[in-house]
Amino acid sequence: MDGQTTVEFVEAERLPQELKCPQGMWISAGGRRPLQLHIAGPNFVVRFREGDVYTGWLDVVTDEWPRTMVMSIADGPVKHKGKTALCIYQWEGERFRWCPAEPGNDDPPAEFPEIEDTRFICTIFERDTAPPKKG
Repeated sequence: MDGQTTVEFVEAERLPQELKCPQGMWISAGGRRPLQLHIAGPNFVVRFREGDVYTGWLDVVTDEWPRTMVMSIADGPVKHKGKTALCIYQWEGERFRWCPAEPGNDDPPAEFPEIEDTRFICTIFERDTAPPKKG
C-alpha cells in the first residue's frame, strides 16, 4: 500500500491502558479486504489497498464483551465522513481481530462473523514489523 499518512502522537502516559496495546502499524493477515490500520495515540488511519483512506480518532469501551472500539471518522469517503463506526475487537496473542459495523450504525456487531461474511469487513491483523519505506 503506497503513501504515508501522518497522525498526531500523544504521550503514552495519557492514554487509557486499553489503547496502549494497539499502538503502531497493523497489516491484515486475514479478511476479505486487505488493509492497514495505524493507531497513534487516540488517532487512527485505515488504508484499504483499493485506495480508500479513513482518518479520525478512537476510544474503547472495556466493560462490554466483545470489547467495543468507537472510531469517529473525521475524513474519508464522503458517504462515511463525519460518522462513527462501532467496532468489536479482541486480542489473540500477537494478533488483533477487528470487525466494524457500517459507519453510522447504532450498534456494533454482536459477535465476530466468519471472516468471509460479506456483510462485514472482519479482519485479523498482525503487527507490521517492516521498516518504513523511504521516498
